[in-house]
Amino acid sequence: MDREENWDYTTTCTPGKFHAETAIKHEFGHFAGLGHSDQQAAIMFATLGNCTAKHLGADDIAAIQKLYPSPHPVPSLGWWSAVAAAIGLWFAGLLVLRSRRPAHSR
Repeated sequence: MDREENWDYTTTCTPGKFHAETAIKHEFGHFAGLGHSDQQAAIMFATLGNCTAKHLGADDIAAIQKLYPSPHPVPSLGWWSAVAAAIGLWFAGLLVLRSRRPAHSR
């Protein structure tokens, strides 16, 4: 992510801009050890289209579970686990973006 791109920091994404939250999730996936996916709907797909807001999908979840299998069965929390993961990724991304903004815009 750099200042050369036209980034959108909202939850909905403005046409003509790139969705920052989705890009941050993608880069966090690389940090965790994931490669690119061949599934266009996946966060880990190689390219991000203009104004494409993506959410964790089955392909992304399966890839991370393959890299980090649980030694013990983990009870499913249903959609709450996805909410908690999304909030954590959003907050981490917000901290990264805040640290990259010029001092005069804070």
